[in-house]
Amino acid sequence: MDSWRYNASELLLEWDSHPVTIPPSKPYLTEYSLMDTVTQVQDQFAEPSAVADTNHSYMYSSLTLTFILNRQYGFYLMDFYAPSILLVCISWVSFWMAPDAVPGRTILGASTMLTFFQLGIETGSSLPNVSYIRSNDVWFFACTVFIFLSLAEFAFVNTIWRYGDQKVQLKKPTSKYILKSSVHPHLQQDQPSHKFKKPRDGFYSKDNEITPRPRLDVIPDTQEPVMSMQDIAIWVDEKSRIVFPLAFSLFNAAYWGVLYQS
Repeated sequence: MDSWRYNASELLLEWDSHPVTIPPSKPYLTEYSLMDTVTQVQDQFAEPSAVADTNHSYMYSSLTLTFILNRQYGFYLMDFYAPSILLVCISWVSFWMAPDAVPGRTILGASTMLTFFQLGIETGSSLPNVSYIRSNDVWFFACTVFIFLSLAEFAFVNTIWRYGDQKVQLKKPTSKYILKSSVHPHLQQDQPSHKFKKPRDGFYSKDNEITPRPRLDVIPDTQEPVMSMQDIAIWVDEKSRIVFPLAFSLFNAAYWGVLYQS
């Protein structure tokens, strides 16, 4: 440090050949590890003073020492990442609950979302406020989306369930057409019970089962498959048990792969 009385035309500061020496045992920091140090020589520009009688600007010589630090994220793995993974998994419990269990599934989804928000606020308060997007911001946003989608899935399933046992015609008994029929259902008129054959194609009857599984029936006259709206709601829940964990696993693989390479 030196006085601002001398500008660059009168005084130039230079670093020594070995200005900074780091001991073999680097200093211990709770959240960071010291990676390197960088020394620079700069000329700083100073605007003329408002009370000065001159219009000349000044250049001052300065020395800059930069410490390159690496943040240790072991603490955040235990206090942020691991709990958030568990909260996302807890939100999937509603897929194993009955589609008409409105109080239970609503409380589970809302409490999971609020708990995750509180966890994110507590973690974010310990980090510096920056204008760019951090890796934990990407994680927080993605987990919020997964929890929100589990809530949206319940709203979607419950809406389908309220159609009751009304039949919907399927073009083909595939996942594509079943999902399409759930979004734009074409309900069939009430059919006599004797026209329906027993279940086939791996779908199970609801008779004598505490937790029913989707049932696919066939109209003998047209051989067109039909399903009840409640069976479609159960089918959506069963597929969500596979799709949500698989999508979250793929996101984790991409996220930690990018984070490890960086």
